[in-house]
Amino acid sequence: MLLDIAEFSRRRLHFFSERLPWQERIAPSIYRLKDGAFLRLFAFTGRDPIGMDDRSFEAMYENLNGQLRRYEGGYAFWIEAQRRRVMPPPPDSFPNAAARLFEEERLAPFHAGERFETRRYLSVVWFPPSQTETLAERALSIDGEGEALRGYQYHLERFGRETDALADVLRGTMAGIEPLSAREGDTYLHSCVSDVDQNVCLADPRCIDKQICDADFVGGKKPRLGATHLRVVGIRGWPEGTCAGMLALLDALPIEYRYVVRWLSMSHGESKASIMRNWSGSALRRTSLMGYLVQILTKKDPENHDPEAVYDTSEAMEAIRDKSGTGIVHGLSSINVVTWHQDPLIADEAAKEIERLLRSRDFVAREEDYHAAEAYLGTLPGHSYANVARWLTASRNFAHLAPVTSVWTGADEVPPLALAATPGRDPFRLSLRSGGVNHALVLGETGGGKSVLLGTLAMQWQRYPGARVILLDKGRSARIATLCCGGQYVDVGAGGMAFQPLADVDRPAGRRSAHAWLSELCEDQGVAVDQTTSRALERALDLVAASPRHERTLTVLQGFLPVGPAKEALRPFVAGGRFGGLLDAPATPDFSSRWITLEMSELMEPDMRMALVPVLTHLFRLIEDTLDGSPTLLVLDECWRFILDKAFAPRLAQWLKELRKRNTGVVLATQSLADLAQSPLAPVILDSCKTRLFTPNPRAHEQEQAKHWAAIGITAEQRAVIAAARLADEYIIDQGGNFGVFSFHLRQVGLALVGSASNTDHALADRIIASHGPHDFLRGWLQAKGLGLSAASLPEPVKEEYCYAAAE
Repeated sequence: MLLDIAEFSRRRLHFFSERLPWQERIAPSIYRLKDGAFLRLFAFTGRDPIGMDDRSFEAMYENLNGQLRRYEGGYAFWIEAQRRRVMPPPPDSFPNAAARLFEEERLAPFHAGERFETRRYLSVVWFPPSQTETLAERALSIDGEGEALRGYQYHLERFGRETDALADVLRGTMAGIEPLSAREGDTYLHSCVSDVDQNVCLADPRCIDKQICDADFVGGKKPRLGATHLRVVGIRGWPEGTCAGMLALLDALPIEYRYVVRWLSMSHGESKASIMRNWSGSALRRTSLMGYLVQILTKKDPENHDPEAVYDTSEAMEAIRDKSGTGIVHGLSSINVVTWHQDPLIADEAAKEIERLLRSRDFVAREEDYHAAEAYLGTLPGHSYANVARWLTASRNFAHLAPVTSVWTGADEVPPLALAATPGRDPFRLSLRSGGVNHALVLGETGGGKSVLLGTLAMQWQRYPGARVILLDKGRSARIATLCCGGQYVDVGAGGMAFQPLADVDRPAGRRSAHAWLSELCEDQGVAVDQTTSRALERALDLVAASPRHERTLTVLQGFLPVGPAKEALRPFVAGGRFGGLLDAPATPDFSSRWITLEMSELMEPDMRMALVPVLTHLFRLIEDTLDGSPTLLVLDECWRFILDKAFAPRLAQWLKELRKRNTGVVLATQSLADLAQSPLAPVILDSCKTRLFTPNPRAHEQEQAKHWAAIGITAEQRAVIAAARLADEYIIDQGGNFGVFSFHLRQVGLALVGSASNTDHALADRIIASHGPHDFLRGWLQAKGLGLSAASLPEPVKEEYCYAAAE
């Protein structure tokens, strides 16, 4: 159905609201237009092309092309990408000054207006049959008053069913598409005609145009909407052989805009007639009048032809051949990019930047002048009449130009763990929660930024009320962050902490736990725990339980055991033994701190292998005993030693399942992809850790590693992204079927807190502890790093809420 533009152009309109097409909201997401048509609004999220294989990428656009083919005549579509500045989130209450400074510095770009977000909308308009058509159907109908008489309610229900079916089909290849609620629909329409970005929900659904229009519109070559200056860049032509996602590059612009593609469907007869008119005009232009006279007189085809007319004729003939198949349909399209700013010079520069970008990709684009107002009105959802600049376009070409893809911006959790940024400056909402758990797997090569990532996760975790952080560190990577936050830092293998595994044997549960731990220790030493040995352990535990708490040690227990293999198995762990300083303490260490970092480097050395599993097993039991439901982050750095240990790996698998019930997220970090891929524990880890984070790895594309990447579900396209990401700046996330790249954009304060782990840094930290003391370490550290302004902003004196225990 071709639209009567003449009637629209003849009307004398005095107010901006009179030029708007919307009349009333008749249902959530459905509006009635002034010409009697129905409009339905959807919000959708396309899939991120990053890491997507070519077949899936093309299928997304082919799906849209297939849907356009279903709606011939009487339908119109608007697909819009609306890019706007993002306001900073409200500040969270962090428990210490270090975390507050860390977050304030990271959110500075949001306060400066340097973060943008793109929202995508689909608007569908249907022109119900006119009264004349309905009466004609009624006259030809056998039952007269039956199905032929289709009233208003019937058309509305039919429109709802048709658009629901459209959304269901598109949902198969998009990340999500949902109809807008009444509030969302009113807000979207308001955003198109106002210079104020706000939420709107009208109490009276009637006269939408008058209520929603709160800004004056001034036309002309340089239109104005309220206090903003509008600029419209129109696309007049595109390069030969369009391809999927040609204009996805607009997502990276640091500019506010509305990129709108409009499609007015045509029936088969209308589109064929339009193509034939184009063919006739092109055919007549192939040669001059004199050439035609020569052709008539000589009966020969002229030798000189207008090459442009010949090309246009061949294009028209090809379009006719395409219509005879089932691949495409034709319609009238208009493609425009609207940008705005309160400063006219900035608005001009934004339009020029958009125009330069389009022209660099061989598009014919120009900023509209006399036609600017009409071009802008044509971008409004439901405005089918404005903007006579409409081009006959094949549905596949239109689908290629539509803003269907989306940059994945993270999870929907509110608040997210951390607000990061995509390469195109969109805010990225990082959350570890996926599939109901907070477990995550971190894979990173040396120098890729793994330690910075883990430190940032720990810093950001403190935003949750009552949060706890427990890090099993290697290489002192988290030492500075721990000291700055007033946390408890202990070097386990170097004598900084000793454990008392038998402290609670006076309680039945503690005795059962101690018996199981002793049995595992004996078996790890090669001693089979038969009934005799088990009864000997039980009797010895009974005697230890009757002793004072400070005497419940392994040395005392060994004295109660009869001579035999079990007694010898305990010898390395009692007083005078090689590991007596680890597991023979007279008291249990204090784990009440909100941030605890346990340095495990010494314990992970090969000569400490005998003590590793007993210490880790008891350590995890202590951690479990402290879990009280508060959100807890447990980080295991360089976990490859755990997952390769045949004795400890099954326990780790069990803990991953149990800790999720205790509101605890486990982050497993390792450099060794091969060890993870080949570990028998790999299926359990991959199943438990729905969130997977990667540091950049330039060697990821190498074929030698392909089988290891494939074992953890990473495709060749995703490996290419991991290989191309910027070292020590960008990170890659694979979560819930989504794949994306983000950056924390850490600056001086952030890097001073989580990026300081050299020997020089630790020597400096030792001097600061000696001169400033533990409670004022943060101030001294910032001053030593040349961040005097940040240090001066700290309260006096600095006393964090966390308890502190420095390493010896």
